[in-house]
Amino acid sequence: MQIPDIGHYDFHIEAKTELNLPEYKGSTFRGGFGITFRRIVCALKRESCDECILKSKCIYAYVFDTSPPPESDRLRHHKNIPQPFILEPPVETTMYYPPGKELSFSFILVGKAIEYIPYFVFTVEEMGKSGIGKGRGMFSLKRVTSRGAEGSREVFNGNDRRFIPDRNSLQPMIEKRIDELGKAERVVLTFLTPTRIVSDDRFVSTPEFHHIIRSLLRRISNLLYFHCGMEAPWDFAGLIENAEKVKVIDTKLEWNDWERYSKRQDTRMKMGGFTGKVVFEGDFSQTGVVLALGELLHVGKNATFGLGKYAVEAQ
Repeated sequence: MQIPDIGHYDFHIEAKTELNLPEYKGSTFRGGFGITFRRIVCALKRESCDECILKSKCIYAYVFDTSPPPESDRLRHHKNIPQPFILEPPVETTMYYPPGKELSFSFILVGKAIEYIPYFVFTVEEMGKSGIGKGRGMFSLKRVTSRGAEGSREVFNGNDRRFIPDRNSLQPMIEKRIDELGKAERVVLTFLTPTRIVSDDRFVSTPEFHHIIRSLLRRISNLLYFHCGMEAPWDFAGLIENAEKVKVIDTKLEWNDWERYSKRQDTRMKMGGFTGKVVFEGDFSQTGVVLALGELLHVGKNATFGLGKYAVEAQ
């Protein structure tokens, strides 16, 4: 299949004052980014995008309040569709960063959103000036690097504020993963961040393989359609039938509960999910492509906070 355009950018920052952050930093970084992004690009400064006359051409509405375009023949009655970005927070559980300490987080951008990477860079710079976490600790953006087949390439340097347009393609890496996973007889999925998969209107605590594939098919096909202008080329019924035959060999999972405060909704929201490993055995020749894309695009709900990140080992 044609590989969708996906960009993976690492943002390297340095604490200017003390940073006091939670163990899981996805909500803190994503929340701070959203507030700053809106302040920068929103022209009318309204509380809601729903009735804004500029919504169809607004970068903020496209990235954060993503809705189906009026002419869409898919999900036209849904208010929201998958957002074209994923924020992967720092992986460590460190909570205190003294001045001068460096840390990194990532943005994964899908399709059209890659055009807006300069906005993401500028927003992170401004977010560092406003501060994040307890006590609003400030940071500076040192550099931004792009991952791809040619390794890591610098696209922004904070010292001279030089931005280099970059097309460091992930396509060869994705194609290699598709080939590896498609040949596997057994795969180990390690869920690195809380993963929230819904089946029959309930969150799944111990997923079967078809739960994961169903969730990935919904998410990836909508990302391709709305943000890449592509129709997913898969036989959904055939892939699900194949996935239902895959067996669970071993499971080592635990449920992790955490909450985030939504300023926009003025409420605390539960964001729990499972982490750990599941070993599956079966035929992955059809589903390898879905697993490979999911490694980048995450699985389940609230992926923009970094939830649903997993790694696959082929055996």
